[in-house]
Amino acid sequence: MAFSLFQKKDQLVTSGADESAEKYEFLNPIQSKSKTRRITALGATLTAVGILGSYAVATNSAPEQIVTVTQDIPRGAVIEESQLGTMNVLNPPAKAVLYKKRSEVVGKKATTDISSGQVLLSSNTAPNLPSAEQGKEIVGLLLPSTNIPVRPLKAGDRVILIPANVGANNNSPNVEGAISGTVDTVTKVNGDTKIDVLLPEGASKNAAFMDAVLQKKVVVTIEGAQ
Repeated sequence: MAFSLFQKKDQLVTSGADESAEKYEFLNPIQSKSKTRRITALGATLTAVGILGSYAVATNSAPEQIVTVTQDIPRGAVIEESQLGTMNVLNPPAKAVLYKKRSEVVGKKATTDISSGQVLLSSNTAPNLPSAEQGKEIVGLLLPSTNIPVRPLKAGDRVILIPANVGANNNSPNVEGAISGTVDTVTKVNGDTKIDVLLPEGASKNAAFMDAVLQKKVVVTIEGAQ
């Protein structure tokens, strides 16, 4: 039997005619149940994908464990693991050192003065510091006013750095433990004086000297001053 998309709507009889003109209307095709099921399944799949995507975003936003500094580290000092702490943050700085990679910075030198509580950045560390002269390195010291000359220090000053734990004559640059150098920069930090000094290469490896630097127990005198 032939299937027609048209059905008889009503019959219109025209005057003087034996034939009847019939009106037809278009029948809407019936959607198959299988197609409906496919559409429903597609909707469920898209919903599941959306849920999984939201979960992935939430997972990627988990806090990361990064390295912080637990005590002041002056420029030029060798970084030790005992000086490092950790904290969890959601969006750490791009150059923050991950705690699981802290071994990569231990043993390197601080390229700038790092204050306690700061996040340690990879740019804050280097195997060696650049120096203005061959065979020199820069070491940073943060000192109270009692440990520096009355005359303000300035860049270019030749100075003698004497660790406080060494019983030495402040007027002699050859006293055991004393190191001579040239002031590179001078700044004020919370009432203390921070100086970067050009010293002979290897000075930062002198454990006794660097311990005094960390404890702010270095006395600075101007070379040749009376």
